[in-house]
Amino acid sequence: MKLTGKRKLVGTFLIVGTLAICLILVLNRGGTPKVDRYEVTDGDTIKAHLSDGNSFLIRYAAVNAPGNPQGHVQTLGKTAFDFNKELIQNAQDAGNLIVNLKPTDEGNNGKDRDGRPLAHVFVGGERSAEDNVEVRLVAKGYARLDVRQPCDKDIANGKDFDVRYAEDLITAQIEAAMARRGWWGEDDEYADSDLIIAAIKQWSDDEIVYIINRGSEPVNLTDGWRLEDYAGHPLFFSNFPDCVLPPGGLLRVHSHSAAKEKKGTLKYRTDTEIDLYWRGDPIWNQDEDIGILYEPNNASEVYFYTYPLTTDYWR
Repeated sequence: MKLTGKRKLVGTFLIVGTLAICLILVLNRGGTPKVDRYEVTDGDTIKAHLSDGNSFLIRYAAVNAPGNPQGHVQTLGKTAFDFNKELIQNAQDAGNLIVNLKPTDEGNNGKDRDGRPLAHVFVGGERSAEDNVEVRLVAKGYARLDVRQPCDKDIANGKDFDVRYAEDLITAQIEAAMARRGWWGEDDEYADSDLIIAAIKQWSDDEIVYIINRGSEPVNLTDGWRLEDYAGHPLFFSNFPDCVLPPGGLLRVHSHSAAKEKKGTLKYRTDTEIDLYWRGDPIWNQDEDIGILYEPNNASEVYFYTYPLTTDYWR
């Protein structure tokens, strides 16, 4: 039977369409390469091994641990590596490992400065703070909070991946610093200091410096103590006559717009937790800064807290 021009055209489309479907099926027979296994390379990095033989490194999003023990001789380098390896391997064996990669439309295509995808990693089958590997590392003192260049505008618009578990990380870091666990007791040059800066939250409209007293005696901060940033903005605690930090106490020093209406005031949240509202403008640079605690009479610095962690130790 002779086909008309119209039927020829329809037949051609059917043939082309069938061939296209077959081609798609052939190309996707293997599917997108999947992760066969994860390998721990140091305290804050894992390597994903794909089914096609390729691999790539993944960096934990909001913390920094001492460098790879194979490349650095450090007190906690191998300890952090071993702890991370045990967490990842056990979760992988149990089928409970979750690797939540940073969206590619957030900051530098979801990667760190070295081009590694960033991720939050969980070892209990749930995306909870309790099962967050970063939180567990920080709680042991094997890693520290290290949020790189957060952007308040992006965070306000829902692009908050890097700081999503920051409150839990800060809580874990305060507890580790209070107990002098890990780095806070072994490698911190200020390990003997009772009054220290345990963390700095340099983002959002509520910047906070967390100061703790891990000694056995109360510290009267109004007796000549002061806090400064790298630019030399001073906070004189003598302006807050009731600022006495008891043993085990936590002082939150607030700045930026959230503190504007309360600036110059101090409030005891509990017997051991104090909120001090310093000033209503931003103090702490989002890319990098230094917090320094000075003891009375400008004698010397008691604690020096810097971010990001960029020395050879923190890599």
